Amino acid sequence: MRLKKDTTLRKMQELLILRCFRPDRVYNAVRNFIIDAMNDDYYVQPSVLECSRIYKQSVHVQPIVFIQTPGADPMGELEKLAINMGMVESNRFKFLALGQGQAELAQNLSDVGATRGHWIVFQKLPPDAFLVEVAARLRLPRHTGDR
Repeated sequence: MRLKKDTTLRKMQELLILRCFRPDRVYNAVRNFIIDAMNDDYYVQPSVLECSRIYKQSVHVQPIVFIQTPGADPMGELEKLAINMGMVESNRFKFLALGQGQAELAQNLSDVGATRGHWIVFQKLPPDAFLVEVAARLRLPRHTGDR
């Protein structure tokens, strides 16, 4: 199909073409498309994370999993909650950004955290079998006190 020189594309058509040639730009283009269509950026703002509410609804025998999306990072709110709960002061709040060679350290942190009641935050998890291993090991005997 050939377009004439004076042909103008609708916004949706522009998105489709962008998707074909520049997939790295689609996220921002769709965001801008929604803002233009709705005349408001409310619909593209990340939701407010209430870690204290999530904590109150949780139980100490199951981990809480946050899956990050572009523009959202729960770490700030999580750190505030850890400070308020005394986890930072008692040195029971641990975090680790995972990369190559970190699997054993992550496993040790997971084991210690499960038995002593630490809060463990794994960041930048690789999408591979390591996650299955960690999930299976989270069934260890747990700390029975406060989370």
